[in-house]
Amino acid sequence: MVYSFSFLTLFVIAAFFFVLSRLVSLLKSEHPEIYEGLGGKRIWYSAPDQLKFFGFLFGLRYRQLESSRLTRLAILSKLLLVVATVFIFTMPIYFQASV
Repeated sequence: MVYSFSFLTLFVIAAFFFVLSRLVSLLKSEHPEIYEGLGGKRIWYSAPDQLKFFGFLFGLRYRQLESSRLTRLAILSKLLLVVATVFIFTMPIYFQASV
C-alpha cells in the first residue's frame, strides 16, 4: 500500500507554530501583563489558557495594543492556521507503518 506525504502541509504547520512562538515571545517581552493574563507559560499546554489566547487572537484584541509587529504576526498566524487546516483536510500527512 502506498501512502502520500505532503511536505507542503508539514511546512505550513511548522511555519504556523514558528509564527505562533514569535507572537507569544513578543507578547512576553513587550506586553508582560497581557502575557500573564493569558496564562503565561501555560499557553502551550493548558486548554483553558489556549482558549483565552485564541480568543485574544481571533477577537482582534491585539489591535488595542497598537503594535505593528504584533498585528502583523497575529494576522500571519491566523492566515497560516486557516491554510494549515485546509491543507490537513485536502493533503493529509500519512506515515506508512512498517510491519
